[in-house]
Amino acid sequence: MIEKGSNLIIAGPWLAETLPKTSLDDLKSLSDKLKTLDLETDDYVLSVTGFHSSPSNGLISLAFAKSGSALSSFTQGTMSALASLPVVGALMDARLQHLNEELEKINVNGNRPESKDDWKTVAKALVHSLSVHTFEETTWRSLVKQKKWPSLSFRDQKIVKETIELLELAVEVKKLHVILDAENEVKAIAECRKLDEIRTRLISKKKHHSEELADAAVVSNLSRNFSPDAQSALIKFSQIAGAAKFSKSAKPSKMSQRQRRRRQEYLDAFDRCCRFIPCWILTTSQIS
Repeated sequence: MIEKGSNLIIAGPWLAETLPKTSLDDLKSLSDKLKTLDLETDDYVLSVTGFHSSPSNGLISLAFAKSGSALSSFTQGTMSALASLPVVGALMDARLQHLNEELEKINVNGNRPESKDDWKTVAKALVHSLSVHTFEETTWRSLVKQKKWPSLSFRDQKIVKETIELLELAVEVKKLHVILDAENEVKAIAECRKLDEIRTRLISKKKHHSEELADAAVVSNLSRNFSPDAQSALIKFSQIAGAAKFSKSAKPSKMSQRQRRRRQEYLDAFDRCCRFIPCWILTTSQIS
């Protein structure tokens, strides 16, 4: 149970957090609803494109009619009969024209549907899309609002499969909760996870402060151990080094008298510092 509970906390912390207040029946029901939206990766329904994510029942009925469905053919005949009536007919005719225009945009695997099998696939795709839209609007949106669950798009079959796996894991954990009466155990696991994060942050801060303390200790010890002569030599060298500008390729013979004098002052100041600081870090340009 601890292993499953830990896996649930890692994979779906939002679900693990609300698990104690979610009944086993609700989890099973939600999982079953989502399974009706699950399609195989090679399902031909996924090759249907060119329609709105929430198709109307009228569009679905027309698609079934083109597939040869008796019921949809009857519905289509009824709509055509209504279209022949005055006033109502004008509205129905415009509606039918709009639906037919929507059908014209639909493709199966990049091609216009032609056979009855193609239209049957189109009808199934429209029904599936409407089912997904209905699930998102009537079921999942309320969970997002009530339980603060993430807002997911179940038009993506990868999300559908991942959420089903997560809900099935939650069902298993919930069953163990009921059997072992272990709600507090899972809460303790979640609390341990939070404490682990806090501990990691504290370790990182401790390391950072240790490095700062080591730097400060070195500087402090150097300051105490430096004699006035050493401090004077270092200060003078830093002043000369800060003002010195020597060309990398410049040779003493090609320098002006002032440049040679400043170069000699620089070297003399450096020589006086070497006995106080035996190790130096320099760039190649500084060495030259």
